[in-house]
Amino acid sequence: MPESAVTRIPRIEHRKVLKAFRALGYSEDLNTPDITVLRQNAFPFRRITIPNNPAISTELIRLYLLDLKIDFEVFYNFLEAEKP
Repeated sequence: MPESAVTRIPRIEHRKVLKAFRALGYSEDLNTPDITVLRQNAFPFRRITIPNNPAISTELIRLYLLDLKIDFEVFYNFLEAEKP
C-alpha cells in the first residue's frame, strides 16, 4: 500500500497546526485554556475546535481535514513549508 500524506504526518505541535489552518484561510474565533476555535474566513464559515494540547495526533488531524473537505496533501504542504 503506498504511503499517504496522513501516515507521514507525526504528532504535530499545536502552534504548527494553528499556523497551517491560518494559512488555509481560518482565523481564531475563541481561545480558552482548553480549546481554540478557528473559523473559516470565507463562506461557508466552517468552524473547527482544536484542543490546546502540546501536540495534536495524526488521527485527529485526519478527521478534521475530512470534515472540512481539505486535501491531506495540501495541509501537509503547509506544514512542510513552515519548517526552517
